[in-house]
Amino acid sequence: MRLLADENVAPMVVEKLRGAGHDVHSIRDMTPGVSDDVVIRLARQDRRIIVTHDRDFGNVIRYPIQKHVGVILLRLRKPLPEIVAKTLIFFLSEIPATKFQDRLAIVGENGVRFFPA
Repeated sequence: MRLLADENVAPMVVEKLRGAGHDVHSIRDMTPGVSDDVVIRLARQDRRIIVTHDRDFGNVIRYPIQKHVGVILLRLRKPLPEIVAKTLIFFLSEIPATKFQDRLAIVGENGVRFFPA
């Protein structure tokens, strides 16, 4: 899957995702400190799904689904890099990539909720 890791996603998570076969670019490596609007623009330009811990991306009024290619919002109780990587890799392997496109996916320990459903 083509992903764009927001700056708040740990480098270890990015490396684990790459090791699992995902094509991942990282804001931290590209242009740290950019605004959320720039993150969305970069993701759209390269057709990448944003992976983030930033709740702002879950605001579908501020960032309507039509503005991005897809967002995976990480909402884990213990967002340690090892847990984040393991959880993401599990769900990305179990759920078809097309289901994440053009949607907001909220990932927690017990599952993934999609908007629109």
